Amino acid sequence: MKKVKIQIIKIGIQHHNVLFKKLENYNSKLFQVSIKQISRPNCDFGWGFNFNSLTDILQNAFDKDVYDLCIGFIDTEIENNYFSKRLSEKNNIYVVSFFEIDKILSSNNINLFNFMLLTIYRCLTRFKFNRKPSSHHETKGCLFDMCGMKEDIIYSASAPIICQNCQTIILEQHSNKQFLNDLKDELYKIKKGTYYRIKDFIETNPWFSLIIGIFISITINILSNYFYENIKKLYNF
Repeated sequence: MKKVKIQIIKIGIQHHNVLFKKLENYNSKLFQVSIKQISRPNCDFGWGFNFNSLTDILQNAFDKDVYDLCIGFIDTEIENNYFSKRLSEKNNIYVVSFFEIDKILSSNNINLFNFMLLTIYRCLTRFKFNRKPSSHHETKGCLFDMCGMKEDIIYSASAPIICQNCQTIILEQHSNKQFLNDLKDELYKIKKGTYYRIKDFIETNPWFSLIIGIFISITINILSNYFYENIKKLYNF
């Protein structure tokens, strides 16, 4: 399958520059990226999408003859406090803001890189299937959750899925299941860190975790005694 070529545009100085370095080394079957830095013009707090705005800035920066899709990233608030927005249907241009999202994810022990990947996969899928699936109001941890409340992003950023309804829409657009299978495989790898997954499990299942802890302690004690006795026999202690 041919990879979608995505131009990532960093608008102004980024507080999360390490994410872009990590993205350059990210391996995907579905897309490849090239990263471009542009200056951020003087503006009021809260970027708009209309005249002389983010739309114009990204349209002018987007090398549309080379790339299929453009995603601009910015640290500051954008109009209506969206975290992502499609700016141009004709040229496949999106903008993504880290504003407030970084703090929400950090307080829930979720890597901000997860959010970056989610927005890329979301834009990519809509590009492939002519703006479908659309976002749904119900929060399911799906890639296409609307997240009317920004805090809802924690569900998809910690363990994203493609809900059954969105899978059906994708398959209706293209009978070949390969894209959907690759997408699901790559989303499966987007998780919280191992330490925090274990911590969440213990907090959610305290009694079961206690039983497991006791069982492991007893097992380790039995194995320790077994090996100790065998070493004693071996060396005639």
